[in-house]
Amino acid sequence: MRVGRMARVLPVKSQHGCNLHRGDRLYRSLAVPLDGTQEAESAVAWGESIASRADASLHVLLMAREGASVTHGEQLRAATVPSGYVEAVTARVGVRSGVRVHGAVLRGDAGVEQALRQLQRYVRDHRLDLLVATRGAGGCGGEPMTRLCEQVPIPVLVVPAGSLDAARLRNMLVVLDGTKPAERIIPFVAALAELFDGRVTLLTVLAPSYVIGASGRGAAVDAAVEPKRHAARGYLDGVARRLRRQGCTAESRVLVRARQAQAIVDCAVSEGVGLLAVASACDERAVLVPEVLHLLESVPVAMLTYCPPGSRVSPRRPEEA
Repeated sequence: MRVGRMARVLPVKSQHGCNLHRGDRLYRSLAVPLDGTQEAESAVAWGESIASRADASLHVLLMAREGASVTHGEQLRAATVPSGYVEAVTARVGVRSGVRVHGAVLRGDAGVEQALRQLQRYVRDHRLDLLVATRGAGGCGGEPMTRLCEQVPIPVLVVPAGSLDAARLRNMLVVLDGTKPAERIIPFVAALAELFDGRVTLLTVLAPSYVIGASGRGAAVDAAVEPKRHAARGYLDGVARRLRRQGCTAESRVLVRARQAQAIVDCAVSEGVGLLAVASACDERAVLVPEVLHLLESVPVAMLTYCPPGSRVSPRRPEEA
């Protein structure tokens, strides 16, 4: 597996063991959607930090609302944004970091569908590589944020409100399940690890197996799941070796838990993880993304998601909402 679009340059060894490829251009253009609230503006610092390290441009997008509507049973608030808001934000970023910053206002009604369509169009027209947003940015919190992660054809970094903790961000956790669609998030994590001098832990969570009628239930569980644990460990170790050949510090971990999403979040919290990466897929595992996003609501952990083209989740019809 090829990890990242690395330029042919001599790497610089970092303190934590991940090579910093100064010519890396995986992240060339980023966008941060805002709605005029301080919570949404938290994402600007994240986008600015990534853009400055990657020598990328940053797009500040104001999701302007005209009126209010009810979509999927959720009342959406119309943000009151002062005149010149986008210009003020872009000016601050430019002065503070020297990042190439662009501002744009995406106007429309207050509906989530309109917001998603506008973002998709802007991503396509400006060839963006990463979208950085807080969980409630632009009225796209909750279930709409999950749909954004599934439908935008680039990685989405969902960040907690508050200041960026770059030291914590260096500790990255990637959830894999042995499938190729899940692996496609790895290049994007590897690129962030290079930019932030990070280290990567690869995680697989297995469901426990029970032997019906067996006495000593715990022993029966261990015996039944051990072959799966061994196979998962071998798979993760192979992926970790490929990452290490690219210059990243990488290790693997296998857990056996009945509640997969809760186990992932618990692991992220106990290990002091700053970035949790989970790929979406067009199958039953796709439910993992909304579950994890919900569990992370009060946890200072950013979540990187990516739904690879070809694994796209079909938009929900109104009767399914």
